Amino acid sequence: MILQEPNPIEPITPICKKLLFFLLLLHTFFVIRGDSPIIEGSLFGPDSYMHLNRVLALIENGDWYNSLFLRSNAPYGEELHWTRLFDIILLTGTGLFLPFLPFSDALYLSGILVSPILQGIALIGLLWGIAPYLSKQHLVLSGGLFVLQPAIFGYCMAGKADHHSLILALLMWLQACTLRLLLTPTHNKMCISAGIFGGLLIWTSIEGFIFLAISLVTLTACWGVYGKEFSKKGILFATGLVITATLALAIERRPWTGWGILEYDRFSIVHLAALVLIWLFWITIYVLQDHLRFSLNRTLRVSIVFSGALIAAIIQWLLFPDFFLGPHANLDPRVISLHWDQITETQPLVSLKPFWVGPLFLYLGIALLGIPHLVTLLCRTLPRDQRMLWSHIGMALLILTPLAIIQIRSAIYATALLVIPYGNFLLEKGVSINTLIRTVFYQRLLQIILVFIGCIGFTVIGAVVMEREKAFLKAPHGECPITPLSNYINGSELLNGEKRTILTFVDFGPELLYRTPHSVLSTPYHRNMSSIIDTNTIMQAKTNQEAQAILESRKVDLILLCPKSSERRYYSLTTGEAKFYDNLMAGQLPTWISPLSLPEELSKHFKLFAIANPSEPATD
Repeated sequence: MILQEPNPIEPITPICKKLLFFLLLLHTFFVIRGDSPIIEGSLFGPDSYMHLNRVLALIENGDWYNSLFLRSNAPYGEELHWTRLFDIILLTGTGLFLPFLPFSDALYLSGILVSPILQGIALIGLLWGIAPYLSKQHLVLSGGLFVLQPAIFGYCMAGKADHHSLILALLMWLQACTLRLLLTPTHNKMCISAGIFGGLLIWTSIEGFIFLAISLVTLTACWGVYGKEFSKKGILFATGLVITATLALAIERRPWTGWGILEYDRFSIVHLAALVLIWLFWITIYVLQDHLRFSLNRTLRVSIVFSGALIAAIIQWLLFPDFFLGPHANLDPRVISLHWDQITETQPLVSLKPFWVGPLFLYLGIALLGIPHLVTLLCRTLPRDQRMLWSHIGMALLILTPLAIIQIRSAIYATALLVIPYGNFLLEKGVSINTLIRTVFYQRLLQIILVFIGCIGFTVIGAVVMEREKAFLKAPHGECPITPLSNYINGSELLNGEKRTILTFVDFGPELLYRTPHSVLSTPYHRNMSSIIDTNTIMQAKTNQEAQAILESRKVDLILLCPKSSERRYYSLTTGEAKFYDNLMAGQLPTWISPLSLPEELSKHFKLFAIANPSEPATD
């Protein structure tokens, strides 16, 4: 039996309210417990500060199309690969608080709340998408699992102003609309809505092509199997996609001149061209089958799908051959060793050198039971709507799970869909208890225990294993409190109120930019590679003259070190040495560098040096 389109709001409203309240309690608990730095006036990680920096720079220069941030990568400036959609959301939140708070405080509060709110929106999308297919018990279980997943919650914590939470929300609504449009009869608004969410995903990040592919593969597969009823769905989906992407490009890029700029790591005409080719593919199908009345059997439809995909790929390759190299086409190969390999979230979930498996259990543990259970579901004889649900989720996990294993940060997207088959697994095991035990009290007790262990078991195992692995690896760790350092620099007469350029560890750059009026060289982004290379070259310099030449060209005034961080290891990645850094730490300073005194609390963490007059000849 094919399900009819249900009331899209009312059936899940009570469930949503309860789960959103649970989500609010969980976020509040972690803030009170001290897991979030917002009580201390801080945010999570450099990306949060850099997103706020972008908004502040936009307000300051008033140029929507100019995202060059002059205080980073001094003195040349840095332009990130991020787009304006997340800036718009932050600004919207800021505007809501402006009647009550100064702009800076309103923006900070917006940065605190944006990701938890987006997690709640993603949760509603999940429940709304699967509501026509699954029972209320299954909805509650899947929603509760969604809230509790460390991979998801870690990116959506209060104080983490990160666009990945926006990607998650858009992904869940894209998949929700995709699941809804698979139902009969065809609902035009549902198909167009799916295309709109797909377009917003591409605007937010080029990663969106991965998630868009999931929906497109399902849609084309359904047309190949079931025929005409899906040709209309496909053309409506593609139309919403192209219109949204075109409007996004018009919003994002300077009129006329900006449209012709080819960028592969940021939404540009390159990506719009690929979406137009998808639209033309569906137009061709729609015209052939719905207007010219061609009789297309299943074999012909499958042939058209593969032929169309091949032709579209060839055209895209002829127009923009680097498109198939991905968002990091033409990237400096040194980015891999100096940047990507050093970022925790871009590391694999499992590694042998160094050895770790803890992240696999913590972030993707539910896949160990959820995926085998999904396979068993697909092997069963199911009604068409159920087969479509599990086939679509299977297709999504076939793409997303390997990505999650390769990169930790992709686990957020895989687990967001894994909660559905894993929830079904727990539900079926809970029901099977009724056949084993006759006493209702013990049935309920064992079911509660099963759900409790099922919801947090992998989290506990993963956390314990990761702690043991960290202790074994003896990874450098320690506090580098940039907030009090920034407050001291801003409030003291140390710099005589003058704006300076600071050379420091890449992870400290965004917060220093946010909290002080000074400039920095390095930030942890691949487009700022020249400054990362210059910073490492300075710290690896074997002579003071070599270091001075780059410091002078970059107009550096201060050098900030935090020995408790992993900076020393980072500076010695390519050569195994960090001679200039080691000399600074040992106090072996050239005449043109002098140490600056810091208060006792700050001197426990930092060393600050002034370059007195870099134009003078260096002495070793």
